[in-house]
Amino acid sequence: MEKIFTERISSRQNPHVRWVASLQKPERRYEEGFFTIEGRREVLRALDNDFPVKMVFLMDAVAFPTDRIERIFYVTPEVFAKISYRENPDGVLAVAKMPKNSLPDQLQNEALVLLAEGLEKPGNLGAIIRTAEAVGCNLVIFTDLLTDLWNPGVIRASQGAIFGQKIAVCSNGEALLLLRKNTIPIAITAPDASISYWNAFSSNSIAVVVGNEHHGLSKFWLENADLAVRIPMCGSTSDSLNVGIATALCLYEFRRTHPQK
Repeated sequence: MEKIFTERISSRQNPHVRWVASLQKPERRYEEGFFTIEGRREVLRALDNDFPVKMVFLMDAVAFPTDRIERIFYVTPEVFAKISYRENPDGVLAVAKMPKNSLPDQLQNEALVLLAEGLEKPGNLGAIIRTAEAVGCNLVIFTDLLTDLWNPGVIRASQGAIFGQKIAVCSNGEALLLLRKNTIPIAITAPDASISYWNAFSSNSIAVVVGNEHHGLSKFWLENADLAVRIPMCGSTSDSLNVGIATALCLYEFRRTHPQK
């Protein structure tokens, strides 16, 4: 790719710097349609997955492959500190166009789908995406999100997996319509379920549905679930697991019994 623009910036008041710094606010991200990706590993994973990276800011003396980047800005440490989200940045930050994250019309046969309703913690959101990508989920659906999908904390917690995972954001009704159309059974976790999760996933496809960190799943999914599974807990005080842990257990149990072909 031919480089379109290269510039060195030393002023924190530079218009490009001020614009990128404004993207730290979620309302600005959605107004502009752009978000930031910070970290060498995360930016490289975005590029490797053909994400629409528009520009990269590199702190002085930081080496980074620039052959796939349209616009490159070399900046001083003081300038980078203004646009950085992290306490100890590695000097690489990109700006990318925000994708639509719409639902597909069709799902493949033997699909593994994760649906997360009402999540609000960026760390949980990113960790769940990282797990889903690692286990080979065909689709991750987020409904009633209480945080921004492109929050820098989500990207960091996902370790860049967010760029390799198919993700859709929609309403509960839209998600249910897609699952029913593709005859994907819906499984939820419930402490009083009679079936343990390691004996539950006999179908060749499944949609594992997990809920809000504090309130669990809404009545909508409790009423529309085809299967309720229990994650056994032997402790005397624990009555629930972190949503990320519960998600990982269920996804990996399905993948153990239904290996990717």
